[in-house]
Amino acid sequence: MKSNHRSRRSRVRDGIKIVELGGALALVLAGCSAAPSSSSSANTSPIVIGYNGPITGHGAHTGIGLLEGAEVAVQAINNAGGVMGRPVQFISGDNKTDPIDAIPVAQQQISVDHIVASLGPASSELVATKRYYDAANIPIALYGGDTTYDKITDPLIWKVTPSDSELGVAMALYAKKAGYHRAVMLFDTTQASQQLKTIVTRTWVKLGGTVAATVDYAAEQTSYRSEVEKVIAAKPDVILFYMTAPTMGVMFANMEELNGLSIQMVGDDSSLGSSFVKVVGLANHQKVVTSLTTGTVTSPGLTFFNSLYATKLGHAPEPNANYGYDGITMLALAIEKAHSTDGQAIARAIPEVEDPNNQQVYTFAQGLAALKAGKNIKYVGVGGPLDFDANHQVYGPFGAYKATDANGGTRLIMSLSTDELRAAGAP
Repeated sequence: MKSNHRSRRSRVRDGIKIVELGGALALVLAGCSAAPSSSSSANTSPIVIGYNGPITGHGAHTGIGLLEGAEVAVQAINNAGGVMGRPVQFISGDNKTDPIDAIPVAQQQISVDHIVASLGPASSELVATKRYYDAANIPIALYGGDTTYDKITDPLIWKVTPSDSELGVAMALYAKKAGYHRAVMLFDTTQASQQLKTIVTRTWVKLGGTVAATVDYAAEQTSYRSEVEKVIAAKPDVILFYMTAPTMGVMFANMEELNGLSIQMVGDDSSLGSSFVKVVGLANHQKVVTSLTTGTVTSPGLTFFNSLYATKLGHAPEPNANYGYDGITMLALAIEKAHSTDGQAIARAIPEVEDPNNQQVYTFAQGLAALKAGKNIKYVGVGGPLDFDANHQVYGPFGAYKATDANGGTRLIMSLSTDELRAAGAP
């Protein structure tokens, strides 16, 4: 099975421009400029959607998949005739997983590129840029597991990836159901990783598991021999972990040297990506790694997504590509539903095109046809059903997967239902 799971600088625009005030950048109203609307059929200019995410740097292993998935979505949208009869133009900006670098990306895309919606930035970068997006009324398809935005009240922000609050529960629940009892928690010292570790540990203990040891480490070092020695000394039957692909390469080399590759490992969704498989070797990955990720595995839209992705990019979907695809598709359908590029109107339309009581559609083309026929729709994503709660969060089933090849092939070995996850994660 080829799966889509890969657990991603002064002009006036929309009455807003960036000016220099006392050495600091600020957003101010630009006179009488009106918010854009696209009700005229004569308007054939592109509708611009931005991406503010990591393309280089330590977060590139997540950002590249998001970017590629978004590009596939844009192709599908334009192949279907575009939004309101207008092509979608996609503008990407590299924030290097750094809040400081995310600011000029946001400013460029808002004031120069004239975006009407955005995929990202992720939670940690959104803290630094939110005021710019809010001032310009830019709706955001938020990605990333960081728990900072677990309770969203901003009507412009909708989180299309499951929170680490759910991912951590899924990792611990799978390990327990798979028959493991004694775990080592192996997580790097970044904030997001530590947040995930807290959730995994809490759930593991609640389910009756024993924490044999907790080993924290700095990401992307040249050796992890001392950390691996601590892991092995704890005598676990499973390692619950998060690490980047470069870290995994070094960690696995040290584990192999110390005969530690007999210990099973349970990781997050990114650990299933082809970059991870290639850095440790397919045989080693298959031998010890199981990855937890969400997704509507049987969605009719999955075959279309995988086929278009392979045709456009020549390989199976990378980690997080499904979320980039879903985020752009959802935003495009909301723009079509609102029949406007006004940010507030788009934001109001997002829950309308994700209402579970409406007719289900699985591709942009299906949604476009239904909207033109006057029907109310519910877009079911390839990264999950996109069932939003009152906090603008998605919650859905997870699966445990093993890699079948080094190009993104996977095999489902266990499904975890929404009810199971809610029960395991409840206080």
